[in-house]
Amino acid sequence: MLYEAIQRTIEGEDSVIIKSATLANYLYQYILKSGRNISYTLLDKIIEDNISLDITDKVNEYVYSNFGHGTNDLNIVTRA
Repeated sequence: MLYEAIQRTIEGEDSVIIKSATLANYLYQYILKSGRNISYTLLDKIIEDNISLDITDKVNEYVYSNFGHGTNDLNIVTRA
């Protein structure tokens, strides 16, 4: 319900939706591979090609195919 409201809000805007875990994983995997030499070229292309849409799955696909680790591979351990 909230997701649909967010989608309606950004419809027609130069914005996209991306889950924070996906963006964090993209940056984390890039830093592991290349240090601080992060390229935003592909991320920018995904954004430009998908204005007003959710790019989470597209970024996850890129991360998994290029780095081998998607957000589903991340385990967050909480302490009791």
